[in-house]
Amino acid sequence: MAVDQALITRVLPNVDNAGRDLGIMNIANAGPQIIAPSVAGAIVGVTGDYRLVFVMLIACTALGALSVRLIKGVR
Repeated sequence: MAVDQALITRVLPNVDNAGRDLGIMNIANAGPQIIAPSVAGAIVGVTGDYRLVFVMLIACTALGALSVRLIKGVR
């Protein structure tokens, strides 16, 4: 995580807004860790099965992998 933060500070668009940008990165990183257990628990509670959870995880992983392709490069 520390290496990620260090690399991110090297590519921030504006140094004056570094704190805000790092905060957004932290929310993007920690948000799913907060939300996913509740959503997965609700799905398993309703369906009684983990299959839908795994299908959703596969879809999220595929979307994440495809979204990385949209990154054109570092300025």
